Amino acid sequence: MQSSNFISVAVIDTGVDPERVNAAHLLPGLNLSDEGDRNETIDYGTHGTAIAQTILQIVPEIRIVPIKIVNRQGILRNLEAMSIAFEWILEHHDRLNIRVVCAAIADITCSESDEYYAEHPLRPLIAQLRNSQVATVAAAGNGYAHHHRQGMAFPAILREVISVGAIAKTTAGLQLSHHSQRLHPSTGTGCHTTFFVEPGAPGDTSGAAATVAGRLAKLAQSQTTINEWIDQLEQSCQIVRDEDGLEWEII
Repeated sequence: MQSSNFISVAVIDTGVDPERVNAAHLLPGLNLSDEGDRNETIDYGTHGTAIAQTILQIVPEIRIVPIKIVNRQGILRNLEAMSIAFEWILEHHDRLNIRVVCAAIADITCSESDEYYAEHPLRPLIAQLRNSQVATVAAAGNGYAHHHRQGMAFPAILREVISVGAIAKTTAGLQLSHHSQRLHPSTGTGCHTTFFVEPGAPGDTSGAAATVAGRLAKLAQSQTTINEWIDQLEQSCQIVRDEDGLEWEII
């Protein structure tokens, strides 16, 4: 049974500071970092709080479920924390009415395929959530380099994830951010960057993921399936070309 009529977004990050985000918008979450007890989800940095603020600016009537996996030094000490977090979400998403998971974090990889992660425990968890119409949004990564033009970080590289890159306003108009990793469908690996968007706080692809998470949560209030949410966002897409002449969808 759902505990609330409000849609919730689970934010997997550094926690959320209730002094900087209205505590009335926060539901009890989970602490998987190496600091505090299991129920202590206060953000001693800024990243997770900024993510929550961006989501709430877009859809202020939802609730945030903070899941803290990174400590105050910005270190993920427990490499299994991400999978544990998704196991918890899978168990509690119906009770908390979680419809979107925002994992605006990324490692330092730049993969063109998710083949390496075929047996990773995160994949079936995200797939089960997607089948339950709970969308997972992740940052494509900020490690774009000219010697490795195509690829995304983990977990955005997983095809079950809605992956998000960042755009920037320039004198020539909207362009892909120089920091944003990206993977084009033409690579043929079955994985690609789903959307590009101008980021909210805290910027880069983390802020872009938060923006898309907020927009999906807003659509979830009136529409049922993830495919419907994606279709709605795609209707507002524009096309931009990068320096290699590839076309990308931005929203």
